[in-house]
Amino acid sequence: MSITVQNCLSLPAFHSCTLLAGKHGLDRIVSSVSVLELPESAYSSIKVFNPNELIITSFFAIKDDPLKQCEALRMLVERGCVALVLFYVDDIIQCVSDELTQTANILNVPLIVIDDKTEYSVRYSDVITDVMGAVFNDQIH
Repeated sequence: MSITVQNCLSLPAFHSCTLLAGKHGLDRIVSSVSVLELPESAYSSIKVFNPNELIITSFFAIKDDPLKQCEALRMLVERGCVALVLFYVDDIIQCVSDELTQTANILNVPLIVIDDKTEYSVRYSDVITDVMGAVFNDQIH
C-alpha cells in the first residue's frame, strides 16, 4: 500500500483543512513533504524537488500576484508536486484566487487550505510530522 493525498486528508494535522480544487488528484501517491518559502526571483529556478512531494507554502513572496502563484503551481507540478497545502489564507494571502483554483483543477493537483484560525494550532511541522509518519509507517508494513 502507499499513502495517497486522500489518506493525508484524514491525518490529525488536516482536521481543519478544505480541499479547494484538484479532487481528481486525490489518488496520487505522497512519498515526501517539502516547504516552499522562497524569494520571488527563485521560483523559476527550482530543480530540487522529488517525485510525489506534498508541498507546504504560504506563497509569501508572491502573495499579491495570483498569476505568479499559478505559474509556481505549474512549475511545481512539473517537478513532482502531487498536492499543495496552503497556509495562512486571509492573513498572508487575502484569498485564494479563482485563477489558482482553476489551475489546480486543470492540473488535477489537490489544492488544500489549512483553515485553522485557533491561534494557528496547526503548523507546518504538524503536517510534516503526520505525513512523513504515515509514509514511514507504510514503508515498514
